[in-house]
Amino acid sequence: MSEIWKPQSIEVYRGWTDAILSEASEQLTDWEAKFVSDMDDRLSMLASLTQAQAEKLETIYAKYTK
Repeated sequence: MSEIWKPQSIEVYRGWTDAILSEASEQLTDWEAKFVSDMDDRLSMLASLTQAQAEKLETIYAKYTK
């Protein structure tokens, strides 16, 4: 049985973008840096993320943060 995806709160996603940008900004590819920046901008306007955006952000967060 596949896992059911559950969105996180905007605060959790903002924490992820903050951590990525403060801990790993120099390690990101150009595409990842632009994506994280775009997601941070979106979240600052209190807009939610799509499932695909949230999953990609989580992947980047897991890859680059401790």
